[in-house]
Amino acid sequence: MSDNRKTSWENARCSGSRPALAQWMQEKLESILREKGTTAVCAAACVPGELLAAACAGTRGFEDSEARVDDLYNIGSVSKVYVAAAIMKLVQEGKVSLDGPVVKYLPDWKLADGRFRDITLRMLLNHSSGIPGTNLHDHLVLEEGEELFTGKYRNTQAYWQAMKLRARPGSFSSYSNDGYDLLAEVVEAVTGEPYIRWLREQITLPAGLFSVGAGRRLAEGYVKVSCKGMEPEYYNCFGAGAIHTTVPECALFGSLFIDARGIIGQAYLDETRRPQGATFLREAYDAANFCLGWDSRYTRNRIPLGEGAVIKDGGTEQFTSYLLVSPARGLSLAVSATDDGDVWWLEVLEDIGREALEVLGKGRKEEAGAGGRSGTPDRDGQERAEGQTQERKRIEAEKQAEEQTEERKRIETEKQAEEQPEERKRIEAEGHTQERKRIEAEKQAEEHLQERKRIEAGIKTPEHCGEQGFGEQPGDEEGPGVSVCTMAKGAETAEGAERVEKAEGAKTLEGAGRAEEAETLEGAERAEEAEKSEVTRMSETGKPDITEMLGREEKEPFQDIPGKCSGLAYGSCKVYRFTVCENTLNTETLEKGGIWKKDEELSGFRWDGKFFAKGEYDRIAAEEYGGNLYFIRWGEAFCQKNSGYPSPGKLWPRLTGSCFAAEGEEGILGRICLEGINEENVLLFTTDHEEYPVVPLVCDPEKENETCLISETDRDGIVFRLEQEGEQVWLCTGTDRYRRV
Repeated sequence: MSDNRKTSWENARCSGSRPALAQWMQEKLESILREKGTTAVCAAACVPGELLAAACAGTRGFEDSEARVDDLYNIGSVSKVYVAAAIMKLVQEGKVSLDGPVVKYLPDWKLADGRFRDITLRMLLNHSSGIPGTNLHDHLVLEEGEELFTGKYRNTQAYWQAMKLRARPGSFSSYSNDGYDLLAEVVEAVTGEPYIRWLREQITLPAGLFSVGAGRRLAEGYVKVSCKGMEPEYYNCFGAGAIHTTVPECALFGSLFIDARGIIGQAYLDETRRPQGATFLREAYDAANFCLGWDSRYTRNRIPLGEGAVIKDGGTEQFTSYLLVSPARGLSLAVSATDDGDVWWLEVLEDIGREALEVLGKGRKEEAGAGGRSGTPDRDGQERAEGQTQERKRIEAEKQAEEQTEERKRIETEKQAEEQPEERKRIEAEGHTQERKRIEAEKQAEEHLQERKRIEAGIKTPEHCGEQGFGEQPGDEEGPGVSVCTMAKGAETAEGAERVEKAEGAKTLEGAGRAEEAETLEGAERAEEAEKSEVTRMSETGKPDITEMLGREEKEPFQDIPGKCSGLAYGSCKVYRFTVCENTLNTETLEKGGIWKKDEELSGFRWDGKFFAKGEYDRIAAEEYGGNLYFIRWGEAFCQKNSGYPSPGKLWPRLTGSCFAAEGEEGILGRICLEGINEENVLLFTTDHEEYPVVPLVCDPEKENETCLISETDRDGIVFRLEQEGEQVWLCTGTDRYRRV
């Protein structure tokens, strides 16, 4: 354990300043392992500068020795929080800008999609870059050289140059591992050092955290655990998910987002906790909730963590990890476990957090009453403490009043600058005026009247509700452009775009001013003003909330649900066939060999007037945007049905039924086959990879030897291209090549 943190008790299996809490945690973890058979688990709770408790259970996996609290675990995508902190430190130092284009820092970086020039660092951080997901070559199998640079071992120039974006940069947030590897490369380009080395020297070592590493290099004296009977795993996706660390040090790293201790400006870390994802779909709240590095704010409310708590999970082939940080309670929680037991470790971590909060509450009460029990209370100390508290409250009140005054002045100045003689511009600039409300009320009344007329006329349903043929869809009687379930409107129109632009300019960084003033930094006034200026720039480019992005008008749901929702829809690695009969949605998914199988989880949803619902909470929404129909469940847009698909060209139809295989061990996807082209012109590939059994793609209209993704919102995605050498035809994806067999 680090010698600069407050600990009063420690052994190999549990440690921390609160021994009773650590022993309780160990007993709980051992009980779970006895029941579930997990190889190893470690959990930790801390406050800034103090490890409250850490405990572990199980064995090291590759050997039968007992797991220890100072063993290393792969924390997977929790690594993203580390690279987010690294970027924010560079922002504070003026070396990068959140809204600067990536090509400014990586001038040789390019994609096969010309829109890549619009991608910014913020888009990489909030997953809205359009970069589609994950390089499948995650394991570090190469011999490591003297310098462990990200690009050398993972996403090389050849890999990037074959990539196409799934969506316009900045339009929709969809989880992207490759984007975070690119952030690590930005750190390397700006600093001139390997990312992991720079991270250790500039952030983790100053924080007293010595175990952080990546690849096959372990800090001296540490041991990495693994699943039982398996060798420890090593990853090369340094920015996205390759970091290994002890779990107590992971929790202590999380506490920097509560108190950065001068290592990074607190306002910059506060910015990472602000939701700022992008979406054009009202129900796709997962996309809107992305923070920078963090998955989202913590909203489960199983434990009272207060406002502003954030969460990040991580998963590898062998590990599941969580990091949960609550600035309001001053508490950071972490857990990592081998992924060979059926345990939801987030709930375990929440239970540990609840116990930690109770212990902290009791401890504070005991500290407050300590003087009274001794019979000689320190009255002078109490008076000094009370005086200091009142002084802090007075200063904070003055600061808040000053900030509110300045904010009102700024808003009034912006309003005056934006005023125009035209009535329409005046209404947009002033926001929710009485005139705007009157216009919206009249519009809603008219929409309700039209809706009642449709209901009185009766809901239209298809004459035939049975199984549809491959690619067959009911007629669209209403024509294009009509909202189905909910209509995302506002950002599609010129007026909506203007509203979004003004909202972005007016939005302020949540709490940044208070955090900046509260931060004590050594240096001249110029440095303080420069930092405040950069924080202001961050706030000015912050994303508006979802209601501002989508517009405040919401149309009543269109009633011809079967005619709109029935038919085929596509994710990145699935094909869905939806059938709506008597207002009930049933779903089939396409398997290898052209076999349709009923998806019980996505079937039996009944239309309730706004959504397809099953049970009290489960629902599927359908939203139309840009002529395409998007299906959304649990806040995630998982597939879409487009108004049309490009021609398959001349090359791909000739290869229908062909299969391709890699030479040697480089073929991650195994055997790839083009099983067919359906009636909608969609190319249907199959692979041996468990995550990509069926891959629906369309022919690139500009390059008929290449393909494009259909889904703009689904998470991962791969595309194929054809290359020919003499008479030999190769199917390529990324830097992998598959020979026709």
